[in-house]
Amino acid sequence: MTLGKVVVRRLLQSWGPSLRAIAVVVMASVLAGCVWVMSRHVQGVGFLSPLEHATFESREVSCDDARTGDGKTAAAVSISQADVLAALGSLSFDGQDVSLASDGTYVHVDVNGIWVEQRSADDAATMVDKTARRTTALATWARGRQASVPQLTFIVRDEADVVRMVESVSVRNVTRAHSTRELLASALGYQISWDAYASLDRPDFERESGVTPRLPTGSAVPISDAVTEVGRGHLL
Repeated sequence: MTLGKVVVRRLLQSWGPSLRAIAVVVMASVLAGCVWVMSRHVQGVGFLSPLEHATFESREVSCDDARTGDGKTAAAVSISQADVLAALGSLSFDGQDVSLASDGTYVHVDVNGIWVEQRSADDAATMVDKTARRTTALATWARGRQASVPQLTFIVRDEADVVRMVESVSVRNVTRAHSTRELLASALGYQISWDAYASLDRPDFERESGVTPRLPTGSAVPISDAVTEVGRGHLL
């Protein structure tokens, strides 16, 4: 028997029945918490990541008496977490499939906007291209739903939970740009990790530009300097 077990055993023996019962309940709670934390880690939710609050349960947002393009009043509409996940599953941009599976994708919706968090194993060029197009395509979808969300933020992490790119775009004024450079130039703000940007082949845009993308809590999305991938790619 280890020294730690001996100490705990003697301590419990010295307490009365009531105190021993309380101690057992406390230790059981601590053990249950450890099991929950380990399960979150196995599931890859990123419980220790600063981005965890991007996966909180969403609120449905709605817009009453929304105005359509012909000046008529549209019926009240709403956007929920489930709606966004469904839209991501069939998303396209300029005829290109930019859909995203719901597995490993987390969505937060509130009156301040839509946040999407995903994992990507793509090379840097593919990741930047897809994120720029996917963000604009989803913003276009959200605007078409006429819900009163002002902006959309897309967060891309690698398998090690390191943030590789984050981009925020307006939902009320969606760009009509097509190239990666034009799409990023039209964003409210974006940041690309140092190593991902260094892996790009002569990019014609800056590593970061515009306002700093933020999480639902108001905190800035952290961009790490850690190495996440190597190799080079060509932008579209």
